[in-house]
Amino acid sequence: MFSFATSLIAVIAATGISTAAPIDSTPAPLTAAVDYYQGLLTFQGDYLTSTSGSCGTKVAGGNMTASACNNFKTYGIGIHQKADRSCKLKLWKDVTTCDGDGQWIEIVIPKGEEITCIRTGVLDGGRFYRASGVYSCFE
Repeated sequence: MFSFATSLIAVIAATGISTAAPIDSTPAPLTAAVDYYQGLLTFQGDYLTSTSGSCGTKVAGGNMTASACNNFKTYGIGIHQKADRSCKLKLWKDVTTCDGDGQWIEIVIPKGEEITCIRTGVLDGGRFYRASGVYSCFE
């Protein structure tokens, strides 16, 4: 019996059979850190690429997953820029489903180390004012 077990171990070692579980090589979905703001945004227009405290009052933080529809509940969002790539947010106003008849704009989030502030227009947590968006990146 001992010689059989020794022979079996030698065969496994020689053929390179692995008993380890397979490795999942599926990449994790791309995410970006995002801050949520309420209050006065001290910039004109829909977005500000470079910030220094002009996004309003931060009320929460989290992550946004690329290619997913995000339903916004705050007046402003701050998407953290990526150091290695530019990204964008397609923002729909008046809809929560990232499609349909709502007015939309596309905001480029440049490569960098700062936060891009975006005015969603949602003043009431999404009760009457609505906005949604899809985040994506490109090389």
